[in-house]
Amino acid sequence: MFDPHSRLSMPSPSGAPEVQKRPTSDIFWGALMCFLATLALSLVDRYASTMHGLPFLTGSWGTLSVLAFGTVDNPAARPWNCVVATVLASIVAAALVATVGTGPVARAAGVAIALACMMQFGAIHPPGAAAVYFAMDNAAEVARLGAMYAVYPTLVGSLFVLAMGRLTVWLKKRFEFTL
Repeated sequence: MFDPHSRLSMPSPSGAPEVQKRPTSDIFWGALMCFLATLALSLVDRYASTMHGLPFLTGSWGTLSVLAFGTVDNPAARPWNCVVATVLASIVAAALVATVGTGPVARAAGVAIALACMMQFGAIHPPGAAAVYFAMDNAAEVARLGAMYAVYPTLVGSLFVLAMGRLTVWLKKRFEFTL
């Protein structure tokens, strides 16, 4: 367990293999780039909230960051999955906020409809569901944004995290080291 490697999972007692065993440098590059990306998104959020009264930081970027910075190749972090799922979930959420509100039924319907859309388009991306929760928890701001919620903040921020994730993968592969 404490050897010089990064992994997605340890072997199970039943003998299942380790998943994506990588050098220790993956931990360094992943943590550093996660920190820098989150800091940048937080600063933009502070500016957007102060200057325009609109939230920018969404919970989906926390889960996306784990995928983008913690792995080298994860299907859920592929650009198609990330962009399509997040945009679809955001559209569903904005439509529900505008038409039926934010109660428990709307929240449950939003996640379920977003999942159905993700499955239909072959774009399963767990952080997309967080876009629904964010919309329900920030209904007034999402109502002001309307369908633009799919672009700002969700698409813009997701593309930024994806770009930083691709840079992280490059760093992980180019500058590998083991401690």
